[in-house]
Amino acid sequence: VYSLVVNCRNTPDVVDFSRRLSGIDIDYAEVRRPDAEGDPELRFYDGAEDQPRLLVEVLEELYADDYKGDDLVILSPRRDEVCAAGQVDSQPWSDRIRPLRQMMAAGLQRDGHIGYCTIQAYKGLESPVVIITDIDDLAKPSLRPLLYIGATRALQRLVVLVDGKEEGNIDLR
Repeated sequence: VYSLVVNCRNTPDVVDFSRRLSGIDIDYAEVRRPDAEGDPELRFYDGAEDQPRLLVEVLEELYADDYKGDDLVILSPRRDEVCAAGQVDSQPWSDRIRPLRQMMAAGLQRDGHIGYCTIQAYKGLESPVVIITDIDDLAKPSLRPLLYIGATRALQRLVVLVDGKEEGNIDLR
């Protein structure tokens, strides 16, 4: 058994944000990457029906910042069939977002598409930009570790979409 004491993947801002959001405090001796542009963000949506709209808004902002589909991954604690990414129905985004599982099973490259999958399926992987969706019940004991895992997949930018009813349950101080 080895302890991870040096973080080479994340920026200090992502490490700090991940700790505070999840409540999991891993004591790294060193975080080697410098902070990148864009602080980690929390965005609040008004119920499940509003979340796909907010997700599209975030994607538009990221594309405006010169990120492309291959740079982005959308992660959720929910299965592909019921996650927010699978509910996006506005063009051109519904054509740009694809389940990672389907692309990999077909042996396809991402070819500019934005992939999405569960946080669990993405464990051990990384992406320049990670968007975490479907955070709607922070009282679930299983959710906080998933938040930590998902957030620490981000190399440069991190955006977490949270149900507005949970706003009072988040303390990032």
